[in-house]
Amino acid sequence: MRLRSKFLVVLLPVVLAGLTLQWVVGSYTQDRQMTGQRVALLGHVLDNAALRLIEERQSVLETYDLEQVEVYVERYQAAVLEDLVELADRADVLLIVRDHRGQILLPEAEELHNEAALPALDRLTGKSFVHDFNGQPYQVVARSADAWNWTIFAAYPLAAVKSAIRKDNLAITGSLIQAGLCIALSLFVGVDRLVISPVRQLEHKLRALAAGRPPNHLRLAGTDEIAELAAEMDAMAAGIAAYTAELERSNSELDSFAAAVGHDLRSPLRALKTIAGWIEADAGALPAMALGHLDRLRDQIARMETMLQDLLHYAKASQVTGPLGACDVRDLLSEQLKLLAPKKVVELTVSGDPPVLI
Repeated sequence: MRLRSKFLVVLLPVVLAGLTLQWVVGSYTQDRQMTGQRVALLGHVLDNAALRLIEERQSVLETYDLEQVEVYVERYQAAVLEDLVELADRADVLLIVRDHRGQILLPEAEELHNEAALPALDRLTGKSFVHDFNGQPYQVVARSADAWNWTIFAAYPLAAVKSAIRKDNLAITGSLIQAGLCIALSLFVGVDRLVISPVRQLEHKLRALAAGRPPNHLRLAGTDEIAELAAEMDAMAAGIAAYTAELERSNSELDSFAAAVGHDLRSPLRALKTIAGWIEADAGALPAMALGHLDRLRDQIARMETMLQDLLHYAKASQVTGPLGACDVRDLLSEQLKLLAPKKVVELTVSGDPPVLI
């Protein structure tokens, strides 16, 4: 896997994890904030609107000493209920009014289901609670109107809160995705330019060195570790090139030397061999000792020629190409013993299996 692919594999999960974390944390935070805002709104509607309407009408009844007159009380309560209906429409909340007998005064009975499960005010353990109306969960806040023994519930649908949270999260997430993509693209381009591209240039140079091709000088801007490594590689490549040139020069000199040796030393040997033949032919019948000396002379000439031939082969050993073959060590030892031509009789014994040379 290439460095760019590895970087993308590492970067994408980080971006996705960040977006997921933002969604979870944002949803939780906004849920708490919007729930708190809705609870405060419901409390404000009850305390500053609904209860104030009841207090004002009760104050009128008390002013004219009509609080015991049932007709006037019912008339004022009906007027308050109409005002509460209008208030609920303006505030976009659900207002429920329950009297001391548990009867629902507002809204109409057919408009509200599951109202019987509403808890009593003295059993409410917090400022708000969640209750189902018409099959939907509502955030509910309750207040008591002591003048008329009413319990007023202000409710707001949680689905509306969740929908608003989702819309906000989608908007925020969309902005974050755009920002994240821009940041990721900038980071990718920056890392690619500052890290990945120099590393790939170093890779190409190493491949060129491994293939035996002299790479171009790699000059990287900056003073970071990659630039220092590139400078060291340039120095190493220059050293290898100089060493290779010196090695080629030495091999050339060695080839010239081998050719000179083969030509200059073989000529005297051939002359000696020819002269020995002339002596044998011109001298006629020679004593056995003289013939033995001529034979030894020819053997030494042949030995010298073999040594020169081996020297030439050794000088060109690094240039030999072709399949390799096994060498019989016993035959090699016998040939070397013949080349040494010891004056005394020598017996060479090889015990065991000799190694195999390639």
